[in-house]
Amino acid sequence: MRVRLWLATVFFWGMVSGCVGSASPTPTPRPSTPTPTLPSLPTRAPLVVLYLPEDLLPLRPALRACAQAEGIAPAFLVGLQDALPSQVDLAFWWGLPPSSGAWQAYPIGQERLAVVAASGRPHRLTTTAVRRIVLGQTTTWPGEVPLALWLPAPGSGGQRRLRAWLGEARLRGDAAWAPSPTAMLQVLRHDQAALGFVPAAWLRYDATASKDVQQIALADGLPPSWQAPVLALLPSQPSPWAENLVACLQQGHGRTLLAVYHEPP
Repeated sequence: MRVRLWLATVFFWGMVSGCVGSASPTPTPRPSTPTPTLPSLPTRAPLVVLYLPEDLLPLRPALRACAQAEGIAPAFLVGLQDALPSQVDLAFWWGLPPSSGAWQAYPIGQERLAVVAASGRPHRLTTTAVRRIVLGQTTTWPGEVPLALWLPAPGSGGQRRLRAWLGEARLRGDAAWAPSPTAMLQVLRHDQAALGFVPAAWLRYDATASKDVQQIALADGLPPSWQAPVLALLPSQPSPWAENLVACLQQGHGRTLLAVYHEPP
């Protein structure tokens, strides 16, 4: 009996020793490795909002080139010139600077108003003849062909140029208003009776819309009020990116591209 008890005891402790010996040792924890701090990347140029009255859309090729060179992704807003918002980084204006708002004005070119009509119409008129047409004193082309008058939209730069020329004189009552230079050129392409006005740069900028449209020369010269500077407007505390764009339009690669549409200031 004692022998059996002794053998059972030996067998039990052998089993325990075997289990303990086969267990994996508990690993010693390693000290945590600190995560390296990555250097901050350069901040990308902020988005510059460009406000463009549609009269001045020929500026866009030069603007895009300057923006690309500066690494800027501009947002273009288009509207009427008399609705210039104040919350913009860079604006453009045709004529004397706006009286409201603390804008800094930088001339970047010249623009003038052009008289346009469908190809085949008289290609030369006097300023007196054009004035009579706009005022409704003349309503026909030579040969008593009815003349349809189209005028730049109220609030546009083109309308401001006409008003600077005519003052508060009453315009022809049944004249139609073109909402944009693009619309004006489309009307003139399809209406042989129409006469209208667009910024001269549009005759080169929108070659498709100006097809079959001719500029009418003024026999006695351009009225002074029809031509005015194109201005870049910056707020009182401008973004450096907006300042760089203006510098590019004044003297850099943008100036070269701009010269295709606008004479130097």
